[in-house]
Amino acid sequence: MVFLLSSQTTRRILLTASVKYRNRETIESFFQSMKSRADVMRVRVWDTDTLRGRMFTQFVALCYYEYLSEEIRHMKKHLGIKNGDPFHDESANLLIEKKLKSWLDNSPIYLVLQWFDTVDCVKISSKLASKRWTTEITLRDRMFLNKMGVTLPS
Repeated sequence: MVFLLSSQTTRRILLTASVKYRNRETIESFFQSMKSRADVMRVRVWDTDTLRGRMFTQFVALCYYEYLSEEIRHMKKHLGIKNGDPFHDESANLLIEKKLKSWLDNSPIYLVLQWFDTVDCVKISSKLASKRWTTEITLRDRMFLNKMGVTLPS
Protein backbone atom coordinates (compact mmCIF):
# COMPACT_ATOMS: atom_id res chain seq x y z
CA MET A 1 0.00 0.00 0.00
CA VAL A 2 1.36 3.42 -0.93
CA PHE A 3 0.52 6.63 0.92
CA LEU A 4 0.92 10.05 -0.62
CA LEU A 5 1.95 12.85 1.68
CA SER A 6 0.70 16.27 0.82
CA SER A 7 1.83 18.50 3.66
CA GLN A 8 5.26 19.45 4.92
CA THR A 9 4.13 18.97 8.52
CA THR A 10 3.17 15.37 7.88
CA ARG A 11 6.49 14.72 6.18
CA ARG A 12 8.40 16.25 9.08
CA ILE A 13 6.41 14.19 11.62
CA LEU A 14 7.07 11.01 9.66
CA LEU A 15 10.76 11.85 9.35
CA THR A 16 11.00 12.45 13.11
CA ALA A 17 9.18 9.18 13.79
CA SER A 18 11.50 7.36 11.41
CA VAL A 19 14.60 8.76 13.14
CA LYS A 20 13.28 7.76 16.57
CA TYR A 21 12.40 4.30 15.28
CA ARG A 22 15.94 3.85 13.92
CA ASN A 23 17.32 4.98 17.30
CA ARG A 24 15.14 2.37 18.99
CA GLU A 25 16.48 -0.26 16.58
CA THR A 26 20.03 0.82 17.46
CA ILE A 27 19.33 0.49 21.16
CA GLU A 28 17.76 -2.93 20.63
CA SER A 29 20.77 -4.11 18.62
CA PHE A 30 23.09 -2.88 21.39
CA PHE A 31 20.94 -4.68 23.91
CA GLN A 32 21.06 -7.89 21.86
CA SER A 33 24.82 -7.56 21.60
CA MET A 34 25.02 -6.99 25.35
CA LYS A 35 22.94 -10.08 26.03
CA SER A 36 25.18 -12.24 23.87
CA ARG A 37 28.42 -10.88 25.32
CA ALA A 38 27.17 -10.04 28.83
CA ASP A 39 29.76 -7.27 29.28
CA VAL A 40 32.52 -9.50 27.88
CA MET A 41 32.42 -11.45 31.13
CA ARG A 42 30.29 -14.26 32.41
CA VAL A 43 27.28 -13.09 34.28
CA ARG A 44 27.49 -14.68 37.70
CA VAL A 45 23.98 -14.61 39.03
CA TRP A 46 22.04 -17.26 40.89
CA ASP A 47 18.54 -16.68 39.61
CA THR A 48 16.72 -15.35 36.60
CA ASP A 49 15.29 -12.33 38.44
CA THR A 50 18.80 -11.05 39.13
CA LEU A 51 19.72 -11.58 35.48
CA ARG A 52 16.59 -9.75 34.32
CA GLY A 53 17.37 -6.89 36.69
CA ARG A 54 20.89 -6.62 35.36
CA MET A 55 19.71 -6.70 31.75
CA PHE A 56 17.03 -4.10 32.48
CA THR A 57 19.61 -1.82 34.12
CA GLN A 58 21.91 -2.19 31.12
CA PHE A 59 19.04 -1.39 28.78
CA VAL A 60 18.16 1.77 30.73
CA ALA A 61 21.85 2.76 30.63
CA LEU A 62 21.84 2.34 26.85
CA CYS A 63 18.72 4.49 26.57
CA TYR A 64 20.45 7.25 28.56
CA TYR A 65 23.55 6.82 26.41
CA GLU A 66 21.47 7.35 23.27
CA TYR A 67 19.69 10.33 24.86
CA LEU A 68 23.02 11.96 25.75
CA SER A 69 24.32 11.24 22.24
CA GLU A 70 21.31 12.99 20.73
CA GLU A 71 21.63 15.98 23.08
CA ILE A 72 25.33 16.34 22.25
CA ARG A 73 24.65 16.06 18.50
CA HIS A 74 22.03 18.80 18.85
CA MET A 75 24.41 20.97 20.90
CA LYS A 76 27.22 20.61 18.35
CA LYS A 77 25.00 22.05 15.59
CA HIS A 78 24.86 25.41 17.41
CA LEU A 79 28.40 25.67 18.80
CA GLY A 80 30.68 28.40 17.45
CA ILE A 81 27.93 30.05 15.39
CA LYS A 82 26.76 33.61 15.95
CA ASN A 83 23.10 33.87 16.97
CA GLY A 84 22.58 37.62 17.44
CA ASP A 85 22.99 37.62 21.24
CA PRO A 86 25.73 40.17 22.10
CA PHE A 87 27.09 38.12 25.01
CA HIS A 88 27.09 34.90 23.00
CA ASP A 89 28.67 36.49 19.91
CA GLU A 90 31.76 37.76 21.74
CA SER A 91 34.92 36.41 20.14
CA ALA A 92 36.16 34.90 23.43
CA ASN A 93 32.89 32.99 23.92
CA LEU A 94 32.84 31.77 20.30
CA LEU A 95 36.44 30.59 20.68
CA ILE A 96 35.53 28.51 23.74
CA GLU A 97 32.54 27.10 21.85
CA LYS A 98 34.78 26.14 18.92
CA LYS A 99 37.17 24.39 21.32
CA LEU A 100 34.23 22.57 22.90
CA LYS A 101 32.96 21.51 19.47
CA SER A 102 36.41 20.28 18.47
CA TRP A 103 36.68 18.28 21.69
CA LEU A 104 33.22 16.75 21.21
CA ASP A 105 33.98 15.94 17.55
CA ASN A 106 37.18 14.13 18.51
CA SER A 107 36.00 12.30 21.65
CA PRO A 108 33.56 9.41 21.86
CA ILE A 109 30.76 9.86 24.36
CA TYR A 110 32.10 7.32 26.83
CA LEU A 111 35.34 9.32 27.10
CA VAL A 112 33.39 12.56 27.59
CA LEU A 113 31.47 10.91 30.43
CA GLN A 114 34.69 9.51 31.93
CA TRP A 115 36.20 13.00 31.81
CA PHE A 116 33.43 14.34 34.04
CA ASP A 117 33.65 11.35 36.36
CA THR A 118 36.64 13.00 38.03
CA VAL A 119 34.91 16.29 38.85
CA ASP A 120 34.30 16.58 42.58
CA CYS A 121 32.72 19.22 44.71
CA VAL A 122 34.41 19.48 48.09
CA LYS A 123 33.09 21.40 51.10
CA ILE A 124 35.11 21.87 54.26
CA SER A 125 33.65 23.45 57.38
CA SER A 126 35.51 24.31 60.54
CA LYS A 127 35.18 26.78 63.38
CA LEU A 128 37.35 29.26 61.50
CA ALA A 129 35.84 29.12 58.02
CA SER A 130 33.76 27.28 55.50
CA LYS A 131 35.15 26.63 52.04
CA ARG A 132 33.76 24.96 48.92
CA TRP A 133 35.60 24.26 45.67
CA THR A 134 35.18 22.17 42.60
CA THR A 135 38.07 20.33 41.01
CA GLU A 136 39.14 20.51 37.39
CA ILE A 137 36.45 22.68 35.82
CA THR A 138 37.83 24.49 32.79
CA LEU A 139 35.91 27.11 30.82
CA ARG A 140 35.18 24.47 28.19
CA ASP A 141 33.87 22.05 30.83
CA ARG A 142 31.74 24.74 32.45
CA MET A 143 30.24 25.67 29.07
CA PHE A 144 29.47 22.02 28.29
CA LEU A 145 27.78 21.46 31.64
CA ASN A 146 25.76 24.69 31.32
CA LYS A 147 24.57 23.74 27.83
CA MET A 148 23.56 20.30 29.15
CA GLY A 149 21.50 21.98 31.90
CA VAL A 150 23.79 21.19 34.83
CA THR A 151 24.07 23.98 37.38
CA LEU A 152 27.35 24.19 39.22
CA PRO A 153 27.72 25.46 42.79
CA SER A 154 29.35 28.84 42.99
